[in-house]
Formats: sequence, structure tokens, C-alpha cells
Amino acid sequence: MSIKTFWTILLKVIGIWMFLSGFTAVTYFFSSVGLISYAENLNIPDVIYYIGALLLILGLFLLIIKMLIFNPNWIINKLKLVKGIEEETLDLNVGSNAVINIAIIVTGAVLIIDALPLLCQSIFIYLQQKTIFRNDPGAGSIILLLAKSVLGYFLLTKSKIISEFIAKKKVDKPEPVE
Repeated sequence: MSIKTFWTILLKVIGIWMFLSGFTAVTYFFSSVGLISYAENLNIPDVIYYIGALLLILGLFLLIIKMLIFNPNWIINKLKLVKGIEEETLDLNVGSNAVINIAIIVTGAVLIIDALPLLCQSIFIYLQQKTIFRNDPGAGSIILLLAKSVLGYFLLTKSKIISEFIAKKKVDKPEPVE
């Protein structure tokens, strides 16, 4: 495996991890937009500034993820990650698709390990309280944890399809020449 391939795989793994952890960030984004209505002394310029700042941050986050997953060669070239490395290859007998596949499986497992116990705990607390679903402030967390668990399961079972999709995007775009 070449040094450039190693950096490509590493950047894609970081991008996939950021994408999956971004689901939690997006839920906080929408909840913070909802909190604007509860603010006292609310004026229009402050609301526009606040929502604009949130959208800018969300846009930058999505742009970074897109660059990490679908265009890591641009990052490698701009940061000069392969410059000054004397050895041209790393002695690993694993293909890049296999490494991405393993990374997706590990990410899915981490999501399930992270979300499933909290989901069970939230459902247990919800059933103990016997409240109406729409009046329970913890219901949103149950839905989020359920979505994370399902996403983790999807990553575990469909990792090959996802890694082929990422590899296909890599093949579709020609590498820039310097």
C-alpha cells in the first residue's frame, strides 16, 4: 500500500466517523433553533444572525465531511502529507476497500455499543413514568437513540455496499495532477 493510499483511507475513515457523529450535532442544531422562540426580548436581526451562524457552522461541517470522504486527494495535496516521506510503500497486504469496509463495521459497532444501552435505559424510564409520548421531553432522545442503533445495524450489515459506494466515488473522479 502506498503512503498516499494510507492517507486516503485514514481521511475517509475520519470523514465517515464525523458523518455518523454529526447526527447528534444536527439534532442539537434543530433544538437550538427551536429554543429561539423561548428567548425574551427577541428581535429580528438577532434571530437572523443566530440562524445564519448556525447554518454557516452546519455548512462548514458538511463541507469538511464531503471533502474527507469524497475528495481526500485534494486534502493530501494541499497539506503535502506525502512530501518528505522516503519510503514509497507500506507493507500491508490489505486492499483499500477492505480497510474502508472494516472501518465501517467498527463504526457501526461503536454506534450500537454507544446507543443501545442508553436506548434501553430511556425506554425503561419512559415506561416507568407512564406519560404521554408527546408530553415527555425524553421522547426525542429515545427517537435519536433508536435512529443511531438502526444506523449502526445498517452499517454492520451493509458495510460492503457502503464501501463500494465510496470506492466508486473515488474511481469516478480523476486525481488532480500537480
